[in-house]
Amino acid sequence: MNFTDIKVFPKERYSIEQDLDSGKYYLSFPVFNGMAEYEEFYEILPEELERILEDEASRTELLEKSRTRQNDGRLLLKPGKMRGSPC
Repeated sequence: MNFTDIKVFPKERYSIEQDLDSGKYYLSFPVFNGMAEYEEFYEILPEELERILEDEASRTELLEKSRTRQNDGRLLLKPGKMRGSPC
């Protein structure tokens, strides 16, 4: 995996990134499991990308569904036993 930032939202602590190896796009945000902080990556389909980048409501909806584990089917890596909570 070789990620590059497309758009970063530092105040809200999330970003839109692209994996240069696969060409896929992801929404990422930090989570903390009590021992370590790490990032979870949720796939953004190519046909969603422009809308997600331009429309704050669409972006916020995707972010909130991902933070509340409603988008787990989009996860790049499945979480382990000690899954974190969004920071």
